[in-house]
Amino acid sequence: MRLYRISFVAGLAVGFVAGTRAGRERYDQMVQMAKTTRENPTFQQAMGTIQSQATDLFSTAQHKVAEGVPQLAHAAAHKVDDMRHRNGHGSGNGKAAANGKGGEGRPFAATTSGHFKHSSH
Repeated sequence: MRLYRISFVAGLAVGFVAGTRAGRERYDQMVQMAKTTRENPTFQQAMGTIQSQATDLFSTAQHKVAEGVPQLAHAAAHKVDDMRHRNGHGSGNGKAAANGKGGEGRPFAATTSGHFKHSSH
């Protein structure tokens, strides 16, 4: 996230410098202002806090997605199975499809580890 912000500010500065008619003097002022800001302890502390919060938010989101994906895959597999049965394309072996073993008639079969594997039919 910090990289995107720095890239945006750098692009903005480059665009301003390229578009301005003030010339080298204005460019030198901007460079000096950026250097002064970057070296300011308050600015460095704020950037550290922002980076830490962004890392924490990313980590939390990553864990929530990792926890939710197996549940979504399981729900999707059941939805597909239900739709196939409703449309008359069931496997004919209700026990295997109902208990998640065998994988007949199901595009993703549950393994004993809880992960899903693609079944070819």
